[in-house]
Amino acid sequence: MLGLLRRLISISVKLGLLAVGVGAIIGYANLANVEGWKRDLQDEVMRVAGRRLNIDGPIDFSISLPPRIVAKGIRLENAK
Repeated sequence: MLGLLRRLISISVKLGLLAVGVGAIIGYANLANVEGWKRDLQDEVMRVAGRRLNIDGPIDFSISLPPRIVAKGIRLENAK
């Protein structure tokens, strides 16, 4: 009986830690300043594609199924 109780407590603690971790990730994503990502995205596109990326609109990050990033007012230099 004591072994079963210890096992239940162990499982409860592990599930609690998992819930706290998932909650922290969701909370951070909701509070993160995704507008600050613009410059990083522009620099990475320039490095990889050799083209200038302009993001004139807002960026929004959403944790859902599936997670998504939505950006508006995007222009890629020399895009066809």
